[in-house]
Amino acid sequence: PRLYGRHFTHEDPLVSKITRESIDVCKTYFRDDLTKADWQLVVQLKKLLDIM
Repeated sequence: PRLYGRHFTHEDPLVSKITRESIDVCKTYFRDDLTKADWQLVVQLKKLLDIM
């Protein structure tokens, strides 16, 4: 496994993968944990990344 401080630090870029499936999981299991602003960001990312 890669270790913080040894292989990467806070200065390295963060990369994440968002898919239709991951959005559906968020809706199912984390709907109440996300704010309205969080959901607005998801909508913007869907449009930007052309996720249907």
